[in-house]
Amino acid sequence: MKAYTSLSQIGTGSSSITHGSLAASLQSLKAFVATWRKTCTRYREAAALYQQLSRLSDAELRRRRVSRATLAWDICRACDRAGA
Repeated sequence: MKAYTSLSQIGTGSSSITHGSLAASLQSLKAFVATWRKTCTRYREAAALYQQLSRLSDAELRRRRVSRATLAWDICRACDRAGA
């Protein structure tokens, strides 16, 4: 009987804890989605930049000090730095 009493007391006091946990979880989810959207936007911009630069001649890329072999890597690295 004593175990039943303690279990029922736990159940009555946990609604505020659950509400707090739910609010914290929603805040965490909101922050995650915001970060995800920013990341997607940055990489979408990086993809557009890659498409523009990949159309350039090798001579033009060299003039801009960019190698065709590392073009995608360089753009992604710059995108990562911009988001940091």
